[in-house]
Amino acid sequence: PVTEPLTEDSADQRADAMHPILLQDEHHRFSTALRLFGRRRTKVVFCLRIYFRLPVTAQDVHRFFDRVEIRHRTTLAERLLTMNDDVRELDTFNAVAAVMNMQEQNATTGSSLRRWTLDHLARTIALMNGEPPVRSHTKETIKLLLEEVTP
Repeated sequence: PVTEPLTEDSADQRADAMHPILLQDEHHRFSTALRLFGRRRTKVVFCLRIYFRLPVTAQDVHRFFDRVEIRHRTTLAERLLTMNDDVRELDTFNAVAAVMNMQEQNATTGSSLRRWTLDHLARTIALMNGEPPVRSHTKETIKLLLEEVTP
């Protein structure tokens, strides 16, 4: 569809936060912020999806934990696919940490992985808002942006 250019006269009529141009700009900023995590980007996205209880596919699990035996990946994938609101957040992070420890050869607990995730969430919000802050992103807006990103 052809859209007319955004001009000063038409701006007030179309000053909607859901305008496609504004959404596209925020998605681009989010993608750039995630790239600043370098090699940790995939881990950050994966853990944020767990934190926000966003869908994680079996393919996501198998792709992220590529150095872990397939039986452990499959067990985790099944657990994440059947995750519901009754499962405690810490239990989910404990399950992810157990498999992540195999991947990274660490001894991280679920609670420390959750803290790591929250630290990276805060850092992402700070990157998105700027210094000094020129935007007002929150956990909820990051969750909405994250729904469009694959781990």
